[in-house]
Amino acid sequence: MKLDTLDFEEMDRIRIRLIILGGVVILIFSLLGSRLWYLQIIQGQIYTEFSQGNRIRLVPEPALRGNIYDRNGVLLAENRPAYQLHLIREDTPDLEKTLGKVSQALNLPYSALKDKIEANLNLAQFKPIILEEDLEYEKAMYLETFQDDFPGVSIVVQPRRFYPYNNLVAHLIGYVGIVQEDWTELPEEKRSSSQIVGHSGIELLENDHMIGLDGGRQAEVDHMGREIQVLGKPVPSVPGKNITLSLDVRLQKVATDAMKGESG
Repeated sequence: MKLDTLDFEEMDRIRIRLIILGGVVILIFSLLGSRLWYLQIIQGQIYTEFSQGNRIRLVPEPALRGNIYDRNGVLLAENRPAYQLHLIREDTPDLEKTLGKVSQALNLPYSALKDKIEANLNLAQFKPIILEEDLEYEKAMYLETFQDDFPGVSIVVQPRRFYPYNNLVAHLIGYVGIVQEDWTELPEEKRSSSQIVGHSGIELLENDHMIGLDGGRQAEVDHMGREIQVLGKPVPSVPGKNITLSLDVRLQKVATDAMKGESG
């Protein structure tokens, strides 16, 4: 009789444990089910937009401008790499937050970055806005390393004009600058390369020869603007022609030094 009582008590304990275990299992599956419902129904549209956010973008490859040499092959004007800081609003979900992070990480004034954005509000959302023309190498590499933290922001290497003897032959070589109006004097096929054109001197006179032909590639990018893959065969850029002058820069330096202190 005593054994039967113990058996019933043991069965009651087992039954209670099974009920508790069953309740825990039901609770776990309920939580998993509700989470799955939330992800598929509530957040489904968001994730669908992200998955469909990949788009095709034309990535240009600017043509290098031709160099300028003196009669002995001494370089008077050349191209050096400049690290430009670009932002594409279409790829930047939270513009204010991203600008703040860029300002803090790269030690750039937030107000200056904001002004660049406001000055280009009429620009298409998918076109890049240049936030900084010539970023220091260390800052450029930092952003490249942590690019995932800066959606829509990228580093683009662009050629920048450099004049080794600028103070000596600046009046002859001239300078380049950004086109402010339609450059109708250029051949039509070169106008896409004419963002930087000669404004005076040899740079202006030989402008149509020193401007090359842009290349580029079609690339698939994700919703953050990161390049996923190249589509098709890239078109290489064609550099502009080099110009050789009859000038001898060494003689020019001798003449300039000899005339120091002379008046008239």
